[in-house]
Amino acid sequence: MHRSKPAIDAQQSALAAYRAINEQVKVGDSLRSLSRLLRYVGRASEALVVSKEAVAILEELPHGSELALAYANLSHLYVNAEDDGQARLWGARGLELAKRIGDVESEVYSRTNLQVRDLINRVPGTVDNLVQTLRLAQDNGLDEHAGRVFIALIWWAPRDKSYALADQYCETGLEYCTERGIDLWTHYFYAYKARREMDRGRWEEAVRNADLVLREPLSPVPRIVALAVIGLVRARRGDPGCWEPLNEAAALAESTGELQRLEPAAMARAEAAWLEGRNQALIDSTASALEIGLRCHSSWVVGEMVLWRQRAGQSEPMPADVPEPYSVQVQGQWRRAAQVWIELGCPYEAAVALADSNDDEAQREALATFQELGARPAAAIVARRLRERGVRDLPRGPRASTLQNQSKLTSREVEILTLVAEGLGNAEIAARLFLSKKTVDHHVSAILRKLGVKTRTQAAAQIK
Repeated sequence: MHRSKPAIDAQQSALAAYRAINEQVKVGDSLRSLSRLLRYVGRASEALVVSKEAVAILEELPHGSELALAYANLSHLYVNAEDDGQARLWGARGLELAKRIGDVESEVYSRTNLQVRDLINRVPGTVDNLVQTLRLAQDNGLDEHAGRVFIALIWWAPRDKSYALADQYCETGLEYCTERGIDLWTHYFYAYKARREMDRGRWEEAVRNADLVLREPLSPVPRIVALAVIGLVRARRGDPGCWEPLNEAAALAESTGELQRLEPAAMARAEAAWLEGRNQALIDSTASALEIGLRCHSSWVVGEMVLWRQRAGQSEPMPADVPEPYSVQVQGQWRRAAQVWIELGCPYEAAVALADSNDDEAQREALATFQELGARPAAAIVARRLRERGVRDLPRGPRASTLQNQSKLTSREVEILTLVAEGLGNAEIAARLFLSKKTVDHHVSAILRKLGVKTRTQAAAQIK
C-alpha cells in the first residue's frame, strides 16, 4: 500500500493539469484512473464519487473507449459492493459501447464484471464464459485483465468452500501473474491459498501463504484475509498474539461496506471470541457483516454470522435460504451438518458442528478431531462439557512432539517429493506435472525447508 500514495498523488497532479487546460477527455479518463487507485487502497466511497464524475464528464463528449472504461470501472465498484443491480447496469452499458466501438479492453473489463456477478449467483455456464473472457484478454495482451479473470475464478470460493473448482485455476493463475510481475494479483492468490489451507486443517501451510501476503503491503483486500488467517490460526492453537492481526484486519475492513473485506475479519474475530468465552465481543464483531450480508443476499455469510451469534446466546432466527450446513445445524441435525462440512473438506468446522450436540459420542469425535489438529482451546471446551456431564477417561490427545512432527507438506509437495525420490530432476518433474520449472523449484525449496534437510537425497530418504 506504500506504493499507492505516490501513484494517487501523481494521478491527482495529472488531473489538475488537464483541468487547467480544459482537456475534458483527459479529465474524465484521469478521474477514472484515480477512482481505480482509490479502490485498490480501500477508499471505496471516494472511488465511487470520482467514478461517477468521470462518467458524467465523458458522457457529454463523443463516446469512445474512455467512456467504455469508465462504465466498466463504475460497474467494478458495484461488483465489489455486491450491488447486483448497479453492477449489471453499468457493466451492460460498458459492454454495449465496447462492442459498438470495437474496444477489446473495455469489453474484457465489462464482461469480467458481469461474469463475476454470475459466478457469485451460481449462474450455470459462468465458468466457461470466464474462461472465454480469459482467452480474449490473453490473446490481446491484456495481462492485468487476464490476471483479474484468474482471480475471479478463485477468489469467491472460500465463501461457500467451493475449492474443488477454484483449485483448477489457482496454480496456473498464480504462475501466470508471477511470470508477468503482477504482484498485486499474486497477493490475492496467496491470500486465497491461506484461507483454503486453513479450512482444510493445514494450518502451517495456511500461515506460510499468509506470510507471503504480509511481507510487502500492496492492497488491503488480500492483507485482511492474511491477517484474519494468521490471527485465527493462533486463536485455534491457543498461541499468544491472536488479537493484533485480527484487530488490524477489522480496522482495514471497517467502513468499506464491502463484504469481501468484512466477512473474513468478522468470521475470525467471532470464533476467537467464542474460544475465549466472550459472547458480547462475538456479537459485536459480527453485526456489520451480518447487516451487509442480509442486504446483499449473501446466504453463506448470513448463515455463518447467525450461527456464531446463536452460539453466543443471541436470539435471532436463521433465514430460510441459508445453505445446508447452517440450516441443518440450527435444526439440531448436527451429524448431517458435520457430514456436509467433511464433504466440503473442512474438518475443523465439522468438529465444531459435532461439538454443538448433546451427544457424548459426537462430542468425543469432535474432541479427537480438535486434538489431532492441535486446536487446544476448542478441545478444552469440549472436554469440559463432557466432564460436566460425568464423562471420564477422555483421551489426552497427541503429545506436542507428535503434533510438531506431523507432515506439513501440501498434497502437491508430497507428489513432487515422490518424483524427487524416483530420481527426477526439476525440469523432468515440471514436464510430468505440467508446471513451470520455476514453480517446481519453489516447491522443492519449500519441501527441504519443511523437512529440515539440505539436500534432495535427504528429502527423498524421508519417504523411502
